[in-house]
Amino acid sequence: MTTTGGRSALTYEEEAAWLALLFSHATVMARVEAALADRHGISFSTCEILCRLAKAGPTSVRTLAGELVSVSPSRASRVIQELVNEGHLRRQAVQNDGRISLISLTPSGRRYTAAVQKTFAAVAYEHFVAPLDETDLANMRRIWDKLCLAVEPRDRAGSTNESIHHMSAPEQS
Repeated sequence: MTTTGGRSALTYEEEAAWLALLFSHATVMARVEAALADRHGISFSTCEILCRLAKAGPTSVRTLAGELVSVSPSRASRVIQELVNEGHLRRQAVQNDGRISLISLTPSGRRYTAAVQKTFAAVAYEHFVAPLDETDLANMRRIWDKLCLAVEPRDRAGSTNESIHHMSAPEQS
């Protein structure tokens, strides 16, 4: 067993906190996944891709895949191709570099993404936000910030503080 800081075991409270985090994540994600599958026939991975594109605008597949939290780069490429085939996304070649293509939402993709975002927000609110008060949410954000600072930048792979905002609706212009 590898130890950090001379420790080879967690205390009861440390282990309980870790397991609570895992259980909470699994429980809420199961509900989010079920709602997305039931209402839209998609996984959370597809939801995350659509929501990131809605916020970021045209993005290369490589950049997008590097920012995703819930999906591997190879799976992201397959999901993106499925969304292109369904007409929700389009590929556009970069004029000065034909090896790179940008992915963006089509008009129907924007409408579809808005519906997906509405489902995600409702379920996330019901099962994550509503049971907590403002202090709980502020504490979770504070804890997240501490954990992000403890992770080496090279290990984050897109999981920066900024990446947690990707599921919100696109900014209005």
